[in-house]
Amino acid sequence: MRTLSFIKLTVLTFQLFLVSMVAGCFSSEPAAETGTVMKVPMSTSSAVAKSHFLKGLHELDLDKPSKALPHFQSASKADPDFALALLGIAYSSGSPKETAGNLKSASMKAPNGSEAEQAWINAAVKGFNNDLEGQLADLNRLTKLAPSSPRAWIQLALCRKAMGRHEDARKAGMKALDVSPEFVPAYKQLGESYLFDEPRDFAVAEKYMEKILELQPNEYRSHDLIGDVYRAQGNMTKARIAYTRAVELSPDDGMALHQRGHVDSFLGNFDSARADYQAAMDLSDPADVAEFGIGKALVAIWAGNPRRAISELEELVVALDTMDIAEPRSSKIWVLSTIVSIAAHYRLEDSAHKAIKMCESIMMQQADQVGNEEFRRSRKAQLAYLEGMIAARMGNYEVANTRAQEVMDHLKADTNPRKNEPAHEIIGMVNLLQGNYQEAIEHYQVITPDYVYARYHLALAHEGAGHANIARAMFKEAATYNFNDAGFCLIRKDALAKAAGK
Repeated sequence: MRTLSFIKLTVLTFQLFLVSMVAGCFSSEPAAETGTVMKVPMSTSSAVAKSHFLKGLHELDLDKPSKALPHFQSASKADPDFALALLGIAYSSGSPKETAGNLKSASMKAPNGSEAEQAWINAAVKGFNNDLEGQLADLNRLTKLAPSSPRAWIQLALCRKAMGRHEDARKAGMKALDVSPEFVPAYKQLGESYLFDEPRDFAVAEKYMEKILELQPNEYRSHDLIGDVYRAQGNMTKARIAYTRAVELSPDDGMALHQRGHVDSFLGNFDSARADYQAAMDLSDPADVAEFGIGKALVAIWAGNPRRAISELEELVVALDTMDIAEPRSSKIWVLSTIVSIAAHYRLEDSAHKAIKMCESIMMQQADQVGNEEFRRSRKAQLAYLEGMIAARMGNYEVANTRAQEVMDHLKADTNPRKNEPAHEIIGMVNLLQGNYQEAIEHYQVITPDYVYARYHLALAHEGAGHANIARAMFKEAATYNFNDAGFCLIRKDALAKAAGK
């Protein structure tokens, strides 16, 4: 499972756009799309264009945009008026600038397509612009125009999830299964919802992931997903076996090695974890190196050496410039944001400000390239969030509160109902550190419970307010999250101790 950091999920417009279609799903062979799986009209008379478009979708389902891109490009070449092919290119593009340009081209060609195709494209454009209410309206229209398309229902589910509407997202996932009972991406969407979204239910998640394993026993991602369930359940031995089977089925894919590295990190097998992360980096598409490199650097956090983690991440930022990555800026922003998260937690002010300064330069270059005001605002909001968190941790409370207000100001025009969560995290941290526990609780409660770093600090606020039983339950919940990102590795040790009453 590719876990998304809170920064990526709540602020980066580019990732919010991708959520509308690509969520690491996988499906049956692309030829099957012509039957029950697609069922969204494709307004092209070119058999070649249709074939390549479906193959591109299949690669996106396998979470391989670099392999999908040539198929979508071939589909567009075979039929230059095929708007969905341009949408596919946008989904697979390596940079926000390319995505924005291809979305614009798809919109211009959209009138050549059916109403369903137009709704699909309009939803993608609105997702890119962080207009989730508008995206939701278009996806509701898409499901009415193509009610028998499981893909339409899954896109609706993912939009609802991004808005924090988890029960509604599950209903859309179930509808996808109603119209296509063997549509694997729907089982994955539902399984991951019960793994990560409140209310969580690991037994239900296991049921959905076991169905995927039944349908596709020789697909490595099937074993990857069941491994995620075992990890959530705290059964690291079974999780490691499942991930090892995934490695065996796809020895040239770095993702399975990356997953096994997470388990070894939790188990304290640090040398093995580093070896798997490095092997994943060596095997991966350059676009994935940042993710796998972050995992490797976090091993140092697990081993109690945050300065080493920051040093490794700083080296990774430099190394990204030497790799064949179409757009390294997004990867560098992710790595630098991770540095800030670690440095803020440990109050390493110099490291944090150094990373923020680099982030600002890269983000503004990227915003200039994209030329999209909504995108620029989202980048400014992310910078304000990073600056606000380090200010709060360093005791500069007035600055922190000012940055929180800036986050809200930058995102004011967005229709994402979760847009102010980063600001609430800053203000919650300010109040927690000042001993204003009830005020901290009020702000942390606004934040999705799926964000474990904030959940841990909500538990600290309850502890400070004298709510011992509530706090202990939340500490236990945070300590057993078992999905690796900077936030979790920063709090797990302390959460375990507090859950045990130490």
